Amino acid sequence: MKTIIQGDLTIRLIYITALVMIVLFIFFGAQAEEIRALWVTRWDYKTTDAVRAIIDNAADYHFNYLLFQVRGNGTVFYESSIEPWAWELTGSDPSTLGQDPGWNPLAFATQYAHSKGLKLVAYMNTYPGWRGTIPPPPDVHQLWNDHPDWFCVDSSGTTMTLNSGYVFLSPGIPGVQQYLRDVYLEVISNYDVDGIHFDYVRYPGRNYSWDGPSLQRFYDQYGGTPETMPDEWSQFRRDQVTALVSRVSQDGVAVKPEVLFTAATWASYYSGYNYYFQDSWGWLAEGILDVSHPMIYTPSVSTFTNMATQHVEHRADRFVAPGIGAYTMSDVAPFLAEVESSRQLGAHGLTVFAYSSLFPGHTPNEKAQALLAGPFKFTDVIPPALWKINPSDDDNTGPRIFNFRTDKPPTAHSSVYIQCDITDPSGVYDDDTSSSGQGVYLRWAINASPLSSTNEVKMHLLANNTFITDEPILIPAQGDVLYYQVIAYDNDFDDSNPEDRARRVSAIMSITPQPEPIYYFDRLFGRPLSAPQYCVVDQQGKVWVCDYSADQIVVFNPDGTETAFSPITQGLDENGYPVAVDCPSGIAVDPEGNVWVSLDDNYDAPLFYGLLKFRSTDGSALNGMTLSFRPGDLDFDDAGNMFIVEKVNDRWHVLTRTSDYATSYSFGPGTTNHTNRALAVTNDGSTVYIASSTDGAVHRWTGSVSGGVASYSQTTDLTTVSGTSGAVEVDNQGWVFVSDAGADAVKVFDSEGTLLQTIVNSSPPLSNPRGVGFTSDSIYIYIVQFASNSQLQRWTQYNRTAFWLFY
Repeated sequence: MKTIIQGDLTIRLIYITALVMIVLFIFFGAQAEEIRALWVTRWDYKTTDAVRAIIDNAADYHFNYLLFQVRGNGTVFYESSIEPWAWELTGSDPSTLGQDPGWNPLAFATQYAHSKGLKLVAYMNTYPGWRGTIPPPPDVHQLWNDHPDWFCVDSSGTTMTLNSGYVFLSPGIPGVQQYLRDVYLEVISNYDVDGIHFDYVRYPGRNYSWDGPSLQRFYDQYGGTPETMPDEWSQFRRDQVTALVSRVSQDGVAVKPEVLFTAATWASYYSGYNYYFQDSWGWLAEGILDVSHPMIYTPSVSTFTNMATQHVEHRADRFVAPGIGAYTMSDVAPFLAEVESSRQLGAHGLTVFAYSSLFPGHTPNEKAQALLAGPFKFTDVIPPALWKINPSDDDNTGPRIFNFRTDKPPTAHSSVYIQCDITDPSGVYDDDTSSSGQGVYLRWAINASPLSSTNEVKMHLLANNTFITDEPILIPAQGDVLYYQVIAYDNDFDDSNPEDRARRVSAIMSITPQPEPIYYFDRLFGRPLSAPQYCVVDQQGKVWVCDYSADQIVVFNPDGTETAFSPITQGLDENGYPVAVDCPSGIAVDPEGNVWVSLDDNYDAPLFYGLLKFRSTDGSALNGMTLSFRPGDLDFDDAGNMFIVEKVNDRWHVLTRTSDYATSYSFGPGTTNHTNRALAVTNDGSTVYIASSTDGAVHRWTGSVSGGVASYSQTTDLTTVSGTSGAVEVDNQGWVFVSDAGADAVKVFDSEGTLLQTIVNSSPPLSNPRGVGFTSDSIYIYIVQFASNSQLQRWTQYNRTAFWLFY
C-alpha cells in the first residue's frame, strides 16, 4: 500500500477505481452487461434540437452507447485547432466549409448524453481526406488544399481524383500518421468522450498506395518493390494501418487511461485483411483495440450468424459487438433475429446501423418499437473493461456465455431446465455454492427485469461446456414472459486474491411460453441411411426418401420395414434410356400418385439434369424428363402443375400440366451462386414457398396458374432461420413445415404464417433436419435428418403419455 500512496495521481485513481468496482460487485449484485450501441452519422443532425432528440430516443429505447460521428473527411463537428468546421453544419455545399456554426456538437452531445446515462464515443472517419466532386474552397486550410501529396496513388502512379465517394490519405506517409494521431489526441485531450471510434481505418483497396514515400520506405525496409515482393508489400501496408491504431491507443491511454478505443471493422475479416489491410483480430489480440464493431450488414440471418461467430471467437479478451444493418431489412423479423443471434453467440453486445434506420425523422419506427417491446425491454449497462483497471491481467473479460436453450419446449405451466454453454481460456469457476459465492447461477423474474429479483438457481456442468440449472424453472402462463440472466466467473486468479476472477453477466434473455405441442415424438423410423434429405409419403402410406450420398431412393412401408423394390438406384430418361440415380435433390408425388425425383448430377459423367418418375405401387420406372438447369426440390398442386426450383440460381419454374410440362414459366431474379434448398406449393397453387440456404429465409410468392398461364409475385417472407434452412413443405391443410437446420428444429406454421410449434427433441436428439413428409391427414409426420447413418424420426399428433395416463 505504501507504493500505491507514493505513486502518482493516475496510478492511485486506477487502484481506487478497482477497489470501488469490487465493492460494488460484492454489495449490489450483478448488473446485466450488454453493449447496446447505435451509430449516429453526421447526416443525422444539424442543430442542438436534433442532437437532443437523438439522445432522448436512444435513452428512451434503452441504448447505452452512442457512436456519434464528429469527423467525416478532414472536416469536423467540434472546435478544433487542426481541422476546419464541417460545411454540413452551416450550408448545403462546401462553400461554407470552415464557418463556425455557433455551437459545438461534440461538446453538447457529450454533456447531454452523460446526463441521460449514455456513453458517448467520438466516431471519426480515419483516412478519408475529402468527399465529392466539388473541391474545398481554396482559401480554407483543408487536407485536399494543403497536402495534395498525401493522397493515395494507384499502381499506375495516378493519384486518387475527386469522385462521388471518398479520396483517401496514404497510411504509408509519416506526415499522414502524425497528423491523424494529433487529430485523435485533440479530441481525447479536450473532450469528455468515453471513447474513440475508428471508421474507414484501412486502405481504399489493394491497388493503392504506390506513392513515393511509401515505396521508398518499403524499399528501405525490404530491399524490393511491390512487383517483386507482393506478399511483403501487402504486409507493409497492413503494418501502416496497425501502426496508427497502436500509436493513437498508446498515446491516448497516457492522456486518459479509461478511454475506449473502438473500430468499425470489416464484416469478413479475411477480406479486410487481404484487400483493405485491416487486421482487426490482430488489434484485439495486441490490446490496442478495446471494442470491435464488425459491420455485418446483411438481411441474411445465417450469413450474419456465420460472420459474427468468427469475430466473437477471435475476441482475444476484448469486446465484440456485431454491427446489424437495420437499413438492409424491410421486415422486423430478420432484424430481431440478428439481435437474438448476437446474444446467442455470447457477444458482448450489438451495434445498430444506423440511427435514421430506427428513428426516421426522429420518430421511432416498427423496428425501434419491436426492440423496446422485446430484447431492449429493460435497461442495461455496458460490461466493465476490466483490463483498464488491471492491465497486468491477461484474462479479464470474463467467460463467454452463449447458446441459451431449454431441455424441452417451454410450454405454459411446464417445468424446464435452462441450459447454456460457458467457456473461458482459464476455465469456468464452479464452486458448487449459491450466488453468494462465485459459482455459475441464473437469476429470473416473470414480466420484470431479473436484475433486482431474488429468484436464483445454481447451475452446474452437465457435459463438455454445457451448464444446466440445478432445478427446473416453471414456465408462466400464456401472455407472460420469463426473463433471465446467467452469471459466471472465470478461473483465473492468484491464491492470495480470489476476487481476481473476472465475472461475466449475460444479456437479459427471455422465454415466451409456447402453445401446447401439436406433435409428439413417436419413434425412430426405418433403417439408418447414409445422408438422407427430403421425403414424401405416397397414397398408400409408403415413405420415399432421397438418400443423397448413397445415390439411391429408399422406400419404407408404413410399419418401417423396407419395401421389396427398395432401394431404387436407376430410372429412365425421357426417351426410356436407363439413368442412374445420382445426387437425388428433391422428391414429390403428383395427383396421379406417381413419384418424381430430381437429380443434381453435377459430378459424374455423363451429366444429367432432370427428373425421374416412378410408379408408387411397385417402384417401376416411367419415362422421366431432361431439364436445362440444375434442379433442386419440386412439388405439385392439385391441378398437376409442376413447381421446381433451381439449386444454384435464385430462380424457380412452373411447368404446366395442360401442356404436358412442355410450357415453362420462370420466376425470381436469377441471381447466380444462390443456393435454394427446397420448394413447396399449396394444393390450390396460390402460394409458393422457397427455402434459401444463401440468405436463411423462407420466401413467399403468391399467384395462380390459370388457363395454362402462370403468374406469381413475391410477397413478405414467411420466416427466417438461425442457420441454413433445410427444407420447406406444405401439407393438405396449408400448414407449412420449415426445417431449421441451424437450430436443429422444425417450425410449424399455419396458413396465415402463425407459428404453431417448434419441434425439437433431446432424446433422441433431432439433428440437422432436412425435410418433412406427412400422411394425407398429417396425423403422422416423418422428419429426415441430413447426417451420416441417421434414421427418420416419426412424430404424431397423439400424445402417448397422456393416452396412458388417462386410459
